[in-house]
Amino acid sequence: ACISPPDDVSVAGIIPSGFRPSPSPIPLFARPGWLVLGPVRQKRPSAGVEQTLKQHLLQVRAVASRIASAVGLSTDLAAAVSEAAEQHDIGKSHHGFQRFLGNNDLANPIAKSAKPVGGRSPFRHEALSVLHASELDILPRQLIGAHHGNGRPVFDPMVRVPHAKSDELTAADGAWLQNFARITAQHNPWTLAWLESLLRAADAQASADPIVVEEEAP
Repeated sequence: ACISPPDDVSVAGIIPSGFRPSPSPIPLFARPGWLVLGPVRQKRPSAGVEQTLKQHLLQVRAVASRIASAVGLSTDLAAAVSEAAEQHDIGKSHHGFQRFLGNNDLANPIAKSAKPVGGRSPFRHEALSVLHASELDILPRQLIGAHHGNGRPVFDPMVRVPHAKSDELTAADGAWLQNFARITAQHNPWTLAWLESLLRAADAQASADPIVVEEEAP
């Protein structure tokens, strides 16, 4: 399952217990895994720090790629995590969520607001991100949908998505539930949960210390 760290710790990284670099990918969960936790700064990530959505996505992708390399993910799984990281928050670009964050410059969406945000989010942004990422394979879309603990294996019926039918998430590419079954049959539930945690760890690290990341040349 996705893991939410306590308020006084942040996820510093995730590696398999006893991991040693190997020229060939190691079997995931061939041995127990563990979390490395470290103290967070006193300053909360969202306090006084605004980050554009584009920069946040670039930073999370960069952190996710480093984590994937450090834990020895295979090329295809590392690519899935990176693709998910690059679009995990794209649903925040919706005008309703931008106004919730206090941003009226809709041409330049933000991921984190420097202003205190009150009230409840108008919808689950990761649910809308899944719909935006319809061109991706089922694994990265699952990682996107689950990066806040939803979509495992289905989205709560109360998850609201603007301008979408109530069943659109489960039918976004045919059937969300069937795709979840396909992924777990291919990779097993523990591997999927671990991959979800890698993306969540990358998101937590980037949110705790936002920086400017240079976009790679095409």
